[in-house]
Amino acid sequence: MTYEWDENKRRINLEKHQLDIAQGKRVYEAADKFTFGSHRSHELRWCDVAMIDGELMSLTLTYTFRGEAVRFISLRKASRKERRLYHEQNR
Repeated sequence: MTYEWDENKRRINLEKHQLDIAQGKRVYEAADKFTFGSHRSHELRWCDVAMIDGELMSLTLTYTFRGEAVRFISLRKASRKERRLYHEQNR
């Protein structure tokens, strides 16, 4: 699998969320992730919620597909609602 991201967006994400989009691979490849659609007018996006480093952090990765690559758009801590949905999915 090929992963890609915009370097400028990576810097902005790092400043805003203190998370490096390049680490999104850990969420995308998580075995117990919860996935839901995030529809935008110009492209279909997906969000994955996964536990990373045990209970320490639940992260949400937003991405889309561009050809054969997965393009990471955002990586942030999961919201309360996203954490609840994740735990309901993984009971």
